[in-house]
Amino acid sequence: MRGTVAKRLHVLLCAVLWLAIGCGTEPEPDTLNSQSSGIYNGHVATNAYPEVALVHTGSSLCTGTLIDPVTVLTAAHCLDNGPAVSSLSVAFDVPGAGRVWYSASAYVLHPDFDMDTLFGIVVSSHHDIALVNLSTPAPYPLAKLVSPSEESAWIKDGTFASVVGYGTNNLGGGWSATGVKVQGDGYVSNVKDWIIRIDALPGSACTGDSGGPFFSYVGGTRKQAGVLSWGTESCESWNKYARVVLDLDWIHGRTNLPCDSGKACTDRCGDGKCDMENESVYGCLQDCYFLAEGDGSCSIAFGETTSTNPVDCYCGDSVCDMDEQSTSNSCPDDCYYDGGEAECPNGVCEPGETWALCPQDCH
Repeated sequence: MRGTVAKRLHVLLCAVLWLAIGCGTEPEPDTLNSQSSGIYNGHVATNAYPEVALVHTGSSLCTGTLIDPVTVLTAAHCLDNGPAVSSLSVAFDVPGAGRVWYSASAYVLHPDFDMDTLFGIVVSSHHDIALVNLSTPAPYPLAKLVSPSEESAWIKDGTFASVVGYGTNNLGGGWSATGVKVQGDGYVSNVKDWIIRIDALPGSACTGDSGGPFFSYVGGTRKQAGVLSWGTESCESWNKYARVVLDLDWIHGRTNLPCDSGKACTDRCGDGKCDMENESVYGCLQDCYFLAEGDGSCSIAFGETTSTNPVDCYCGDSVCDMDEQSTSNSCPDDCYYDGGEAECPNGVCEPGETWALCPQDCH
């Protein structure tokens, strides 16, 4: 059973499985400032993990991570009941400033999100991720996502995992035990299909931690490898996290992730986005062509001509482009090449010269 079946059983799930946090009643404002713990058997981490955020849907509490200045990654099931955007807000705990709230401008669930259930109990989930867009940028550290090659090399059975969230620390505490960022220790016990299982060591995620991350170190860098999807009713054993690597293309298409998040810098060329810190028209034309177009320079090395880019290329710009070299579109002001050997530099990009051979002329 998928999709619609899971939605019909949403109410039932709330009674039997902690992951259905979206069904809880809205906590009172003072509850969100409680000083009790969150992760089951975890410890308070108020000033640690600044990239981890509290996600309040207006009727429930979840957790998320800031992955670019205006985007928070969380679980799709936290937003599957379709809360109004106006009721959705995100908070960060900032040293010296306390809890800082941001309103949401939009959110989107992965289009293929669903959950499989058996007798009302979740047994698996698929694409359980969602993105929340903030109305204004949040100037805090970003969570870096693991890449497929990094997951393959580093996320294995026995790998240490840090789980972080704003959820409850005990089943009897209810909402009175939520709203404080807490970190717990666990370990990877299975990487399979759509999920990664994290076993308690002894920290384990619980109600309100949905959408939160588990982090592992990849070559000394803390990377997020999963988004909390579902787990055991007891909150003391294991939980299952959606594998972020399976949905990286979808995430990349809707965010501006740092160069070392999800895809390595060297793998970015061809993704349709010009990474201003690591890409340029010279190294990745297909992503950064728009930088050449309209930049005031006629870059014939990148195929610009008077017909394809008249803003940059025109008769009188001191560059003899391919159109101007033809008899029908000659431009003696630019193309005064007399058939002899091209001279570099002379201020004119002559036939036989390219940006690589004569950047002074062919800029």
